Amino acid sequence: MLEEKRSRRTEKHRAGGPQVEPSTSTFAFAFAPTASAKERIDALLDIGLSVEELSLAIGVAENTIRNWAEGSKEPRRAADRVLDDLRTVVLALDEGGVRSSRAVRWLRSRNRAWLHNERPLDVLRHDPLLVLAAAEEPQRVEQEPKQTIHSISSARGRGGPERDSPSAAEQRRAAAAIAT
Repeated sequence: MLEEKRSRRTEKHRAGGPQVEPSTSTFAFAFAPTASAKERIDALLDIGLSVEELSLAIGVAENTIRNWAEGSKEPRRAADRVLDDLRTVVLALDEGGVRSSRAVRWLRSRNRAWLHNERPLDVLRHDPLLVLAAAEEPQRVEQEPKQTIHSISSARGRGGPERDSPSAAEQRRAAAAIAT
C-alpha cells in the first residue's frame, strides 16, 4: 500500500500535477540536517520541483533520483553535498518568508542581481555559496529586476544582447574545468 502511494506521487510529479504545500512540521523535519536523502527528495518533490529538475541540479540521472526517493539507493558524497546545499537554500528561502511554491519559482527563474542572469538550480552545483547568498536576501528574492524601456528596445534593435565577454558563470565553469 505504501509503495503504491509512493508510485502515484512519483507519477504525479512526473506529470506536473498539482502540488500540495507541506505542513510546517513536515517541512522542518524533512529539511533537517539529519534527514535522509529519501526524506529530502520527497520534500523537494512535494514543494514542486520535478525529478528532471533535481537530476539536472544535482548532476545525476533521473532514475538515480527515483531510486533515492524509493529509498533503494543512497547518494554518493558529491551528490549528497549538492542535495544538502539545495536543502539549505530552500530553508534560507523559507526563513526569509519565501514559501514552497514561490521558492520553486525562484529556483527556476533567472536571477540578474546575484547570479548574472543564470538560474539558481543551474548554478547550485558549481557555486552553492553564491546561490545561498542570493537566497538569504529575501527583499532581493522577491524583487522583479528592473529593466528600462530603452535597454529593451536597444536589445531588440541589435537582435539581442551582445556577447563580447563571457559571463561570470562561464568564467567559473572554465576555471573549474582547468582545475580538474
